[in-house]
Amino acid sequence: MTGLADMAGPVGSVMRFTSSIETCLGHLIFCVMMFGMVLGTSAFSEPIKSSDPLTGAQLKAFVEGLAQEKQLHVEALLSEKRTFYPCEQDLVGEPVSPNWRAVQVRCPGDKGWDVVIRTSGLLSAQEESASPSAPIGNMGTNPQETYPAVVYAKPLVRGTVLSSADVETAMLPQVQTIGVMTQIEQVIGRTLLRNVVAGVGVAATHLEPRYIFRPGDVVRVINNQSRIVIETEAIVLEPAQLGETFLVQNRTSGVKLRVKALGGKKVQLIAKLDK
Repeated sequence: MTGLADMAGPVGSVMRFTSSIETCLGHLIFCVMMFGMVLGTSAFSEPIKSSDPLTGAQLKAFVEGLAQEKQLHVEALLSEKRTFYPCEQDLVGEPVSPNWRAVQVRCPGDKGWDVVIRTSGLLSAQEESASPSAPIGNMGTNPQETYPAVVYAKPLVRGTVLSSADVETAMLPQVQTIGVMTQIEQVIGRTLLRNVVAGVGVAATHLEPRYIFRPGDVVRVINNQSRIVIETEAIVLEPAQLGETFLVQNRTSGVKLRVKALGGKKVQLIAKLDK
């Protein structure tokens, strides 16, 4: 009897050890599953890509997932019912402002497209748990400042000649208005160089060039950086579209100037470069 009891001790220890391992493995699998649920997706989910039109819900989850990977929390301000062009390659996303208030989602490839999606702003997981009543992204009580811009009214394909039915005006956050047209008449009749989605600002880089200034043209440079407005003549050194900055050379002094195209034959002085 004593021998059996001595054998039972080691056997029981092995069984208890095996049971502990199974319990730990069970907890590990459970934790992995829960981690996936916290991220709003399966822990083994595939990157977003589809030959069918993508939905706002998919892009919303994609943007919020990008932030969660950085242990940040944002809410994508996007209707889940919106539709976007298909993307047969993995979507690529990155914030276009330090506080994640805007995230660019891009479909790579020859038929690619991109869209900037606004968010509520970021709040780290630690800040969120420590200060649940704090305003999202520490924005305070003031709403985010917006500016007028021309945006696409619907999805459009490359080669489309823009009409008044294709665009509309909207108020966008400042980060989304950089390089974006502000007047509808600036884009009517212009041809798209790429596929675009609704709600994105119309930028000069989306359109076939329409140069209003060419090398050799003579323009009037307006300098109103002081109380006295000064106008001088300059020679254009490179082609430019309306609203773009480009180089000219003062006809009298030979100094090169960085200017902005205003229309007509007038340009706005930005900076003096050299002699």
